[in-house]
Amino acid sequence: MDDKGQLMIMTGFLLAIGLVMLIIIANTMLFTLNLPTTEEVSEGKYVENVNYLIKGAAMRAVIDAYTYISTKNVTSEEALLLAQNEFLSTISNLEEMYGGNLKALDIDLESLNITISYIYTDEDGNPITEGNIVRVEQVTFPAGTILIPMDENQYWLREFSVDNTSRLNFMRTYGLLYRILNDRNETSSPLDDSGMDVIVYRLIQDPRENAVDFTGMDSIKHEVLVVASVLYDPNTTFQQGNINKIWSLKGGVIAVLPDQLARSHPTLGMTVEDLILQEAQTMNVTLLVVNQSFSYDYSVMIYKAPRLAVYPAEGSNPGIIEGYFTDAGLTSSEYSLLNTSEIESDSLNNTDILFIPHESLSNYMSDSTARAIMNWVSLGGVLHVECEAIGKDTKNIDGMDDLVENVDTTHPWYGFIGVRYDTNKYGKTLNSTVEDWPFISNTTYKFTAMSLVQTYTDILPPRGGSVPSFILGGGGLAYNPDSVILLNTSNDLVQTYVFAPFDSGVVVYLGGHDQSMAEGNIPMPEREMIVFDTFFISSIVKKVPVIRLQASLTINFEDDDLQFRKTLSNITAVSNPLLASLAGYATGGTSNPVFPEPEFVDPTNGGLISGTYTVLVNATGTQVILGVDGDPVGNMVYNGTSGLWELDLNTTQWMDGEHILKAIASDGNNTAWTQISVTFQNGIGGGGGAGFEAELKVVENPGEYEFQLNNLRMADTGQLIQGANVTFKLYAQIVDDNNLIFTGNDVTDSNGFASATYNGSLDPNATYFLIADVVYNGQLQSFILEFSPEVGNQTGNFIIEDFKIKDLKDENDNGKVDKFKAELKGLSWENGTKIEGASVTFEVFDEYNNSISDAVVKTTNNKGDAKTTFEYPNSLNVELIDDEVYYVKATVVYNGYQKIFYKYFSP
Repeated sequence: MDDKGQLMIMTGFLLAIGLVMLIIIANTMLFTLNLPTTEEVSEGKYVENVNYLIKGAAMRAVIDAYTYISTKNVTSEEALLLAQNEFLSTISNLEEMYGGNLKALDIDLESLNITISYIYTDEDGNPITEGNIVRVEQVTFPAGTILIPMDENQYWLREFSVDNTSRLNFMRTYGLLYRILNDRNETSSPLDDSGMDVIVYRLIQDPRENAVDFTGMDSIKHEVLVVASVLYDPNTTFQQGNINKIWSLKGGVIAVLPDQLARSHPTLGMTVEDLILQEAQTMNVTLLVVNQSFSYDYSVMIYKAPRLAVYPAEGSNPGIIEGYFTDAGLTSSEYSLLNTSEIESDSLNNTDILFIPHESLSNYMSDSTARAIMNWVSLGGVLHVECEAIGKDTKNIDGMDDLVENVDTTHPWYGFIGVRYDTNKYGKTLNSTVEDWPFISNTTYKFTAMSLVQTYTDILPPRGGSVPSFILGGGGLAYNPDSVILLNTSNDLVQTYVFAPFDSGVVVYLGGHDQSMAEGNIPMPEREMIVFDTFFISSIVKKVPVIRLQASLTINFEDDDLQFRKTLSNITAVSNPLLASLAGYATGGTSNPVFPEPEFVDPTNGGLISGTYTVLVNATGTQVILGVDGDPVGNMVYNGTSGLWELDLNTTQWMDGEHILKAIASDGNNTAWTQISVTFQNGIGGGGGAGFEAELKVVENPGEYEFQLNNLRMADTGQLIQGANVTFKLYAQIVDDNNLIFTGNDVTDSNGFASATYNGSLDPNATYFLIADVVYNGQLQSFILEFSPEVGNQTGNFIIEDFKIKDLKDENDNGKVDKFKAELKGLSWENGTKIEGASVTFEVFDEYNNSISDAVVKTTNNKGDAKTTFEYPNSLNVELIDDEVYYVKATVVYNGYQKIFYKYFSP
């Protein structure tokens, strides 16, 4: 067997590809065992073979258990039981398989020990043993990522008024997020029945604009700057000037990566991006699309839509919570109303989050009801309780804490959290303040705290009710020491929003009656948004514990030639964090969540191809089949040099126009697929016969070139063309396929604009040809641009010590900045050698990427420093306005190398 085959077998075991592959390998080994006995056939050989199979089964069992715990709605105990049964089932199959080959194999299980260990630690290395811990990771969001702004960039907030329409629209961002994540086919929209497990990321951000302590979360940001364009905006005038703009986003922006957006609905023929755009238009939610990739250190993955429920259905106030859902654009099919009997009959097993509104619970809850809720939370449920349902009010009516205390004797605190009241210490008219606790070092990084990202102000107006605020403990009574205060009043003892871990679950208490209103029944988006802080808690991907399977086995084996008995001790398999981070999040057409779906490398979605075209696919497996419009074309061939699967596709066998390419990958046990839409073009020649006009342009950026087709329009009418397919091709020296350097595809937007980016270097002394083939309404026209790079766009390994903007002055004394200095300090190679004589071009831009200065060229001195002064109206063309965002671009060129540095600032 060659190296590739052995690698694939080992990969199959490590990725838990299934029992079928395992049995195939076992049969191959049995063929060896059937050979005549020689000196090489020994007891050790048989033990090695069987041991290998059993270890593969053990690894498969623990990986599956890891996946169950991290992505499915099962408890740790249930997952471990599943792993144990899976392991024993495999052993049983091995015995049966050997018996079928006229050999005797008995495997006695001497011991089986599957354990789960919580080994999380805080920043100081202290163990964290309670609650659920969120997995925070650095994520790079490439161009093409869709962003859902969660702040004032959703247009209606800029003109907020006290009417219900503004308030309702504001909550629709959460409804859109719910639909993107939902795959349960709740018949609310085409997006919620995709069955594709789309995942999203949320950027955790500190809501305090003037935060003073970042020690716990390092430098977690209040805002993030991204370069993006408007993809959809319900206010049509908002798009003007917002193409390729620098956006300041706050409030925990939502991001969907391009690989998720490109996936296709299995029956509708629409991509995820199409479905999201359609839903955003229905819900009036603004969408942005990223133009330049960016990374964010505190990103959390959300992988499913939570199952929502409200209790008690027979109460007087379920409509309060239902109102939140309605404001988010959700329908009654997307949440459940539970009554007391349903709670007591295990209906909570189908619920991720239970909301209890302002309600006198002592009228509905018995001890058995309280115990059912308590047990559900203990196993991982999220409970959100508001106002009167929290605890005793001035009428001394029992609330959630009191009712749980009647049945809970196992915890070192009272009830869920330990809420106690002193009517002299809490009031109905106190404002609430966003608390520091979730963002400083003494937090234990509980994931609920890091969900608090979307409050736009430090102060929230109060909301009245029976229990608008409360205190923890009091009178010497105990309370959960891991409680985290998210909002409190000016009195340190009084809280309005608190959460606490309860075993594996979370309890959230929120003071106040109907959060959609502030005191005086004034619509209050910020208050209603804190309800949605808990909305996706159960869906945030959390770190999961280490799973360890240990077994000791005795193997009895015999055939006509050999008998032996052997004990294998301490067969151990430990879950793999890498596999756990991948499992269950790239499903698509995948039958096994660990098996990844293939990816089209060339062409890409929306591409234009002609003649005989080599299709390239990146895929895992032993076979890849290419199909066109649902019909298989042939088996692709693996190229060991490129690592890609290839097939030459003769596009002349189909009519010109749009076609669907589908790649189906398989390893003999698992199957996954993906598809793209491309255009076949063979019958129409190029050269301008279609009557289009456009400007073809090359823009040099740091480390890349952007090819732009601007203002595509009809030559006779001047009408801008949206939806035209554009294929950019870059050739070296002559226009010949042998000199093709790059191919990229795009579709023109409403401004007739399309672009593609080439990440590579070009020789400034050479001539290149850029061709843009435009296809629209069955017509093809080619635009050609001959150019030489201004400078070799080869990124130099330059580093700098600092880039400063300083000495901002108002020389004209009119409240605007008209003079400042820009200084690039310590330019050097990566090895520390300072660079003298490098050309540095300084230029100032506003937040819309408009140049507002002359280009000033300076040269670095022997310390690697270069600086200049911008002054209005000499080199600075406009005066700078307070609180606006600007940036200075410094382009460094030295010995044919180029690198660009940016410095953002606000006067």
